[in-house]
Amino acid sequence: MRQVCINQEKNDIIQLFTTRYTGNMSHTREENKQNVDKRFEMIANTFNMSVDRMVLLNQTHGTDIFVADESYIRGEKPVCDASVTNVPGICLVTIHADCVPVYFHDKKTKSIGLAHSGWKGTLDGISIHVLDKMNEVYGTKAEDVEIVIGPCICKSCFEVKNDVYSLFAGKYPDYADCITEGNIDLKGVIIRGLLDKGVREENIIDMDICTCHNEDLFFSHRRGTKRNKSGEGAMAALACLKG
Repeated sequence: MRQVCINQEKNDIIQLFTTRYTGNMSHTREENKQNVDKRFEMIANTFNMSVDRMVLLNQTHGTDIFVADESYIRGEKPVCDASVTNVPGICLVTIHADCVPVYFHDKKTKSIGLAHSGWKGTLDGISIHVLDKMNEVYGTKAEDVEIVIGPCICKSCFEVKNDVYSLFAGKYPDYADCITEGNIDLKGVIIRGLLDKGVREENIIDMDICTCHNEDLFFSHRRGTKRNKSGEGAMAALACLKG
C-alpha cells in the first residue's frame, strides 16, 4: 500500500508529513491550485480535521512566527515560516521540498509549534525563535518540549558553496561536526541549537529520512534542480492538537 502520510499520531496530538503519493502540496508549484486544495481536504477528512482551521503560510525563509488563537479561520496566508497554537483543532502547516520540518510539543502547557527551516532559517535560528515565542505566549520551558525532526535533506546531499559555508562557520564555530566545507548538516545545526537552548536530548526525535535520497517517497528541490525540474512538487508538514 502506498504511504500517503508519515503519521506520528499520539493520544493528544497528530503530526503528519505527506509523501509524493499524496501529490504536490504547494500552491506555488501547481497550475491548478484547486488540486492542492482537494489534497488538503483529503487529509482533513482522513484525520478528522477542518480545512478552515488549517494554518497555511506564505513562507519567505525568514524567522517570523504566527500565533494562531481561538479566532483563527483560514484566509490570507500569514507571511512567516513558523506558527504556534494552544487551540485544539487548529492544524499548523508548513510546505517542504528538502527544508527541515521541526515539530514542537509542550505537554505541560498543551501547546504546539511547527517550523519550516531552510538554510536561511536554520542559519538565523528559527527553531530557537519558536521556543522563545512559545515561552512568551504560553509560558513554555525548553526542557519540557518534545521535538520531532521530520524528513529533510541530509548533509551529504546538501552541497554548498563557500559563501554559505562561511556564513555557517562564522556563526557556529563550535559546530564543526555539522559544518564542513562543501556540505552542511541542517538538522544537525538545528539539534545542536535546541540542545544549547535547554531541550533535553531524550526529547528530540530525528526521523533520519533524507528527502533527496528517497525519490520513491518524496519530492526534492535539490534533486529536481539537478534535473532542471525544481518545481515538480513539495510535501506538507502538519501538526494538530486533538480536542
